[in-house]
Amino acid sequence: TNYKLTPPLRSAKDQKTMIKAALEGKIDIVFSQHTPCTPEEKVLEFDLASHGAINLQTSVLACIEALGKDNIES
Repeated sequence: TNYKLTPPLRSAKDQKTMIKAALEGKIDIVFSQHTPCTPEEKVLEFDLASHGAINLQTSVLACIEALGKDNIES
């Protein structure tokens, strides 16, 4: 159920395109709506589980990994 997300995870090609655009300055901001799910909402059968993820920690670390910490501003 950790992969039941809206919008869904993007392809590797989409990810590379986003990283390139960010490094070229075509993307000014990366935004993640942090709406966490409780374990009661996620620890269910896939069809019954809520859409969502622990987003804030995942998004920040993904940006740092993809762009490098020197390219991240707070």
